Amino acid sequence: MPYEYSGNFQQNTRLKYVKATTLTKPTGGGVTQIELPKAGILGGLAVQISATVAGSLSAPNAGGLASIIKRIQLRVNAGQTIFDMSGVGYAYLLSQFIQDNYDQTVGTDLQLAVTTGTKNLDIFLPVALNTRDELGLIMLQNMQTIVTLIIEWEADATVATGATVTATANPVMWVYEVPSNPNDIPPLDTIHQVLETASTIGGAGDSDYQISIGSTLVGVYH
Repeated sequence: MPYEYSGNFQQNTRLKYVKATTLTKPTGGGVTQIELPKAGILGGLAVQISATVAGSLSAPNAGGLASIIKRIQLRVNAGQTIFDMSGVGYAYLLSQFIQDNYDQTVGTDLQLAVTTGTKNLDIFLPVALNTRDELGLIMLQNMQTIVTLIIEWEADATVATGATVTATANPVMWVYEVPSNPNDIPPLDTIHQVLETASTIGGAGDSDYQISIGSTLVGVYH
């Protein structure tokens, strides 16, 4: 029989929270990455990040503790980037707009100034458009699909002069069970991308921003 979506995905699935492999920040900064397990349908990714700053600090980064995360990405091997943002971009902008305009990581230290001590830098990566609609879900239970989480950690000296930063990231996947009836699986032919770009403002006056074409926009935040 041809595939015909029944519309019963929500009634015939279960949402699970599955911990993935821990990522440990390299000494001095650098890149860490993991491949997500091949199980279920991915709706979101909560990354619980604990960072410890030590040393005699001077010239702290103006971006605050969010600057420890230089870049965080979620990529699919089909050539699509699902999520690509800096820690600063997430902390001061995106966190207010993701999912249902509710900050999933309220209470973190991301927006605080760089000081010594152990800090909470949790980040939520929205894969689906929101918690209601099924747009953007990614089927992990597929040998051909490889989803990779990449965290680029800022150099310690850029976070603050004299700083030593250690950190671990514990990803927790929001995963839906695959329904036993194939007709209960929603269409998975649409991806939801969250991409950050930066442009330099040369001086006073109007500054035009060229919006990328080729997709349907659901939000542009500045």
